Amino acid sequence: KHSMGKEIPPYEYEIITKRGKRLTVINATKLIQYKGKPAILGVVTDITDRKHAEGALLDLNKKLSRSEQQLRQANQRLFKQQLALRENLELYQALVETSPDAVILIETNGRFKMTNRQAVRLFGFQKSAELIGKNVLQFIAGKDHATARNDARSLTKTGGVRRMAYTFLHKNGSILEAEMSATLVRDAAGRPIGFLCVLRNITDRRKAEDALRESEERYRSFVER
Repeated sequence: KHSMGKEIPPYEYEIITKRGKRLTVINATKLIQYKGKPAILGVVTDITDRKHAEGALLDLNKKLSRSEQQLRQANQRLFKQQLALRENLELYQALVETSPDAVILIETNGRFKMTNRQAVRLFGFQKSAELIGKNVLQFIAGKDHATARNDARSLTKTGGVRRMAYTFLHKNGSILEAEMSATLVRDAAGRPIGFLCVLRNITDRRKAEDALRESEERYRSFVER
């Protein structure tokens, strides 16, 4: 192109030095007049270090791009997990609230942490807030206090108890007979933080059993006369 009198843009190429080192250079040329004749002025610039820096920057950008993609994917997975957790939590809460049995969460200090509607009704209250913070022993008959404490210690060791019979107290002072199953609840570090308990009111069943037993005793007494 120069021979045709046209300018050409700078261009890159590689050269090998006398010692065998490979360099990247850029050659910039310009048509000039030298001593009255057409000539080409060329400037060769070593851009090896700049090329290395550009390559390193390109690699870094690729790594950053991959990291950003991985972060986006991790965020998407986390969002899906949080969504699933929220859906599971909502389902669990719905199951607890619609349970025909009383469900309560008791802290390790014996105080109510959470109750469902059935538990509120069982003890004769209107709202869950009326029970939260109260000690469960307030609602267990005095004769069962020692048993309740022993069961709590056993529950901490075994992780669960099933169908333990207790006499509970209604808000109005009346007696409630109930069976309780409980599971130990731990935090993320594995430390016990409370007991999840399910109470089934068996007062009517006990009354029916007592009535049947009394009827059988009267019948035997009549027959044996």
